[in-house]
Amino acid sequence: MASETTLTDLPSITPEQCDDQLSDYIRHNDWEGVLLTLRIMQQLEFVQTEQTFLKCLQATSSSTNSTDNSLLVEVWNALKQTVEPTRMHVEYILDHCSSMSSRDDDDDVWSLLRQSSQTHNDAIQVLCRRGQWKWALREWKLFQQRESGHNASAIDSTQAETYRALWNVCIHAKDCPIETLLSLLQGAEAILTAADVLELLQMAAPQQSWRTVWTFWEFLRQHHAAKLTLDCYHAILFHRHVPLTTAQSLLRDLQRTQSPTIETYNRVMYLAQRERNVPLVLQLLQELQQKYNLAPNAVTYTHVVRACLQDRQWKRALVVFEVAQDKLGRLDVYLYTAAMEACVALKQSGRALQLLDEMKQQKIVPNSFTYRVAMQAAPHRALEFLHELKATSDDASIPLITYNAALQALAQTAKQQAKEPHVATTTTNTTNSANETTPVWQYAVNLLEEIKQQNLQPDGFTYNAVIMCCCHGPWELALQYIQEMQDSSQPPNRLVYTAAIASCGKHGQADHALHLLAQMKRNKIQPDLVAYNAVFTALRVAHRPEQAWQLWNELLEQGTAQPKTLMLTRTEEAGVPKRQYSSGKANLLPDIITITEVIGALAGADDSEDYQTQVDGILAYAVARKLLLNGFLDSSNEINLSGLTFSVARAACRYLLKHYEHVDNQELTLITGVGKQSNKTSLRDYLQAWLEQEFGLKSSIPRFAQGTLVISSESLLRRASRS
Repeated sequence: MASETTLTDLPSITPEQCDDQLSDYIRHNDWEGVLLTLRIMQQLEFVQTEQTFLKCLQATSSSTNSTDNSLLVEVWNALKQTVEPTRMHVEYILDHCSSMSSRDDDDDVWSLLRQSSQTHNDAIQVLCRRGQWKWALREWKLFQQRESGHNASAIDSTQAETYRALWNVCIHAKDCPIETLLSLLQGAEAILTAADVLELLQMAAPQQSWRTVWTFWEFLRQHHAAKLTLDCYHAILFHRHVPLTTAQSLLRDLQRTQSPTIETYNRVMYLAQRERNVPLVLQLLQELQQKYNLAPNAVTYTHVVRACLQDRQWKRALVVFEVAQDKLGRLDVYLYTAAMEACVALKQSGRALQLLDEMKQQKIVPNSFTYRVAMQAAPHRALEFLHELKATSDDASIPLITYNAALQALAQTAKQQAKEPHVATTTTNTTNSANETTPVWQYAVNLLEEIKQQNLQPDGFTYNAVIMCCCHGPWELALQYIQEMQDSSQPPNRLVYTAAIASCGKHGQADHALHLLAQMKRNKIQPDLVAYNAVFTALRVAHRPEQAWQLWNELLEQGTAQPKTLMLTRTEEAGVPKRQYSSGKANLLPDIITITEVIGALAGADDSEDYQTQVDGILAYAVARKLLLNGFLDSSNEINLSGLTFSVARAACRYLLKHYEHVDNQELTLITGVGKQSNKTSLRDYLQAWLEQEFGLKSSIPRFAQGTLVISSESLLRRASRS
């Protein structure tokens, strides 16, 4: 405790002794001794240091008695007699305030900060730095009233630093109203320079919504038009939500007052390209060259090429690319990639790969998107491209979409290999076997495991592609991946289910295919026609004619329903359009694939009367939909059967002869083609033998039309007379 003898020994005490005694009192939480020592130092006119001030405030703020405002007030008043408070001292005062239950305007502690302009100003800036914009704004208004009397709107040069701190915290606050920002600007006209306007715009554009930024821009254009530089226009133009129409308006305003740059035009062209406004993109390209003599750069040409791609003007895109090559010489990766897209769309895969090689020769590093386009051009080289991408970037940086593109390419390769076994999958990836006998599905499975090792979450597109590869591999994997997705947070979608059904269908696993179809329906996923066709394939391979006929009728029943249609209605209270969907199932109208698979499945039954009735009904549906025997009624003497399977062609002939009205001296010509099918027997030879055996019809093969069968008029008359 502090003693009275200390006061009687005033003449003999030194500043160092006072400081030591002060530290001792603080250490023992003896605040009476602290205040007594401070008064002694004041009476002896000892010069106190900032460290002493700071030490006392720090101890007071952390004391168990820190909620006692009077103690803090006494310490502050005792210290500031000889030491000018700094911003750090203010910081400790605010730390004390943050632990208090209220911050009323008449609080004793806040009154300390408002006693002088400097400490009040420092307090506002500390609040701004802490992001407490509401309290900073409150103190700012009180500060202005005291400095400017009742005129609290104007800001002079002495307040500029505090004003900028306040503006910075308000513009970054998501809940700060636009009215507050405008009021701050309105009072800052005297100190606002062109550099300030640019800085404010650059801060506002990334932080605020487009509506707020545009309101802010309109205010600046009305009150500070002379301070709006080219960079100010760019700050608005490059806002992430700027509409194209507004960008065009800004460009025209800029043209009247200043000279736009190539960056200005590139931004507007990008927005036009994003809106698929190809005429505007081309107009801007012409305008920047002819009116302002600006030289287009690689970014400019990239926007033009991409606009042409979006408008499906593939050839024009390549012409623009060639112009860019002539004008610029060295291009960038984005322009090359856009040109490769055009080549892929034009089915010029070789040229797309040439552009990729040209990039490498010019030391232009292809990016992830470039290799995805390359995978579309050459699916069998997908693993090679993925390996090249890994060699030029960190594995972790490869996005999932690129892995999905590689898997999709593998699925296409597997499908192609099923038709043409000589097509090989090339890979230089050391993590996979380079053995040419490695099946494609194994590469896909390995790639899926690699995706998981990279801590990427496989999505529906990933599993869909892997399961599609399993159509030409072990079908059990398809069921495994379905279960894997069901156990995860991402359940299977329509694409994945359909791919799994197709995998089961290719291997004749009818029970599993039907189970997956039922599972889709239980999960309220409407199967599409592709899924039904895959089930029909499974039933055909598994020789299940009864179930195929049952599923056909089910499909017809669902196909008669109208598809879902989008309707717009208006709510009564606001008149806002509201999206609603009419009831009805998905449109499931059988196509030629459905007809082929169903008839193929029914062909497993014997040629009973029921079977023929079923097939005739299917043929009648196909003819009515013009899926088969197209032109049968208009040109009854020549029918095209080429490209049909044996079972469908046979059913079509039976239906044809049943409904054929023979005319004397008119022969019937069947176009079959000469291609070989199963068992080295052509459709032409198969039908010729079957017609004679089934109906006793003799047919001939014209010498100069080897792909046709001609049934003579006499043979048709004999059959008609027998029936």
